[in-house]
Amino acid sequence: MNYQGRIGGAASAPLYTLLFVCSGNTCRSPMAETLARAWLSKHAPEHAERLRVSSAGLAANPDSPASEGAVEAAARQGLTLDGHRARLLTPEMARGALVITMTRAQADYALRLASGARVTTLAAWAGLSGGGDVNDPFMGSDVEYHACCEQIKRLIDKGFRRMLSVT
Repeated sequence: MNYQGRIGGAASAPLYTLLFVCSGNTCRSPMAETLARAWLSKHAPEHAERLRVSSAGLAANPDSPASEGAVEAAARQGLTLDGHRARLLTPEMARGALVITMTRAQADYALRLASGARVTTLAAWAGLSGGGDVNDPFMGSDVEYHACCEQIKRLIDKGFRRMLSVT
């Protein structure tokens, strides 16, 4: 579970997929997906074309929109989740991707679903020893959604700085 993915080198390197995963793919993973894309655009545009960023859920109801709380939390960051539609994680999606889950339990489940997949938690990818879960804000207050979005944003920043060796 402690997969340490790093990329670098020539712009012609193969496409690398980051797949952010949570439970329903309506709160945490869509926020992570849009925050990751924004981070790449701002801090590492030279890597943006080689990195495919997407999201899915372990128990997603396909085609569900992002939750209202996630939409509002993303908007506070100047981002949009308007076009997001939930997807259910499949073994095919996990193959060839670095699957980044919000909790250790989700990482364990993803490994059972897609044996041999590269799976880690967002906290471990960010380099936090001992990991730590990103709690689900579903049905929570605006404050909980905002705090969750801020936590994901910090972890995305740390993770990309490690992965891309960006200072």
